[in-house]
Amino acid sequence: MFCILDIKDRKRRFFHKNPPYFAEKIVIPKKAVFEKLTVFSYSGKCDFYAVKEHLKAFSKSVILAENCVLPDSSGLFEFSSNELKARMIFNSAVKLMENVGNRRNITFTLADKTGDFSSLAEEVIPYAGRVNVITDNPVRYRYTADEIFDNYGAVVSVGEWSNAVPDTDVFVSLSSMGFSPLAVSVKNRKNNGFITLEGDSFTLPDGILKYKPSNVKNYPFASALYSLSSVKTLGKMNYRSFTVNSRQITLNSAAKMLDTLLNI
Repeated sequence: MFCILDIKDRKRRFFHKNPPYFAEKIVIPKKAVFEKLTVFSYSGKCDFYAVKEHLKAFSKSVILAENCVLPDSSGLFEFSSNELKARMIFNSAVKLMENVGNRRNITFTLADKTGDFSSLAEEVIPYAGRVNVITDNPVRYRYTADEIFDNYGAVVSVGEWSNAVPDTDVFVSLSSMGFSPLAVSVKNRKNNGFITLEGDSFTLPDGILKYKPSNVKNYPFASALYSLSSVKTLGKMNYRSFTVNSRQITLNSAAKMLDTLLNI
């Protein structure tokens, strides 16, 4: 469970108790429960002690409405996670690679510092001639590599984590550090540089979107559902557009660009 928090200015009552907040529980059938919490500000002051007592263990599972800022003294903590973002960038990379010809000549490198996404490596096998992994958790990936070899006869090379620019055609980072974090990078064989695609927009499933408050951005809401409420079906989403050199391009345009770059 998590909480979506917003702050509203309210006039002080002189003859009645001023309520510190208003809480509303929202149920997404068969998926999740979350709370919409409106905290009232009287003359610029909020009773965050009362709010924290209400939230208790969920005081670290707070999603903020847009333009809502918590003071450091509130004792509340905005939830932030890259777990879903990593899954979405991986799914997007697979979608992009589906349209690339001459795959046998492509080297694909997956960067996963923690090793948390080792189960995804198998999905890359049809889209590259060589698959490399760099990680700080080689044991987990070597087990995965053995399974892939037994099932497909394909070799996955597991190497140590590095921040250096890799020698590869496609580089997919599932980590928030290192080279091109949480993005897809494609080698431009013409000048031996890389073009980086950062995930931009995506679409929530209709069954989820209708429960999202209009003043909450898509990613924080989806991320909380995925990581805090275990709505794992969201892990199948991919980006519909990317930012490339400050320019937005669609998934289809990005796929055509990859095919061109990788077949020069």
